[in-house]
Amino acid sequence: MSGVDTLIALCRRHGVVLTANGGRLDVKAPRGVLTPAHVAKLKASKPELLRTLGQRGPTSIHGVSLAELKPLAGEDWRWLNEEPARLQAFAHAVMTRRMRERGEVPPDYTGITECAGCGPVPIWVGCPPAVLGCPWCFNRLRGLPVPRHDPVSRTP
Repeated sequence: MSGVDTLIALCRRHGVVLTANGGRLDVKAPRGVLTPAHVAKLKASKPELLRTLGQRGPTSIHGVSLAELKPLAGEDWRWLNEEPARLQAFAHAVMTRRMRERGEVPPDYTGITECAGCGPVPIWVGCPPAVLGCPWCFNRLRGLPVPRHDPVSRTP
């Protein structure tokens, strides 16, 4: 595997989407994932990234392969696939659900809420401070892990 292939694989594992768009390299990343060093590496590798991505196109989005997404989308695949933003959103939802099922906190769950069923749990910013049910309730009801947080410190 070449250096640029390793860089692309690393980005995909962390939910970073790289797209060759003409002469531009479009980078979409969850907040806090890319450090200044990562950005410098992407800039330094831009010409080779554009060549590589332009030749083969994306094979996965948010760490979920297109081959996995297609059967999950079912009859909606054509509709999702005709607009990149729709496919991005769908892949993000699949990635988020998979992370939650493993008890991992998705990168955009940077807030905390007090769930009536689960207690203090990580959640997306903008969620009310207290809720009757949360996405982690599905884990709790199925016996899957639910990450807990100290409500006093309000830190994940």
